[in-house]
Amino acid sequence: MTAADLCEELSISSGTVSTAIKQLIPVGLAERVPAPGSRRDHYRFREGAWATCSPTRRSRARSHRPPASSRSTS
Repeated sequence: MTAADLCEELSISSGTVSTAIKQLIPVGLAERVPAPGSRRDHYRFREGAWATCSPTRRSRARSHRPPASSRSTS
């Protein structure tokens, strides 16, 4: 998909797409792919990207929970 395709599909601004792509590529979740005959950049999620995200989301969620000793038991 091109950045314009992502804007249209997700109903978000080009700035938002640009920022997201700049964050996803360095961490290996998305990649630029060639599109013969097109001068625009095309992007896709790398294979297994969502599987990579799931453990990360769970560990982030755990790190934001208060310790068990300070949780209410009511």
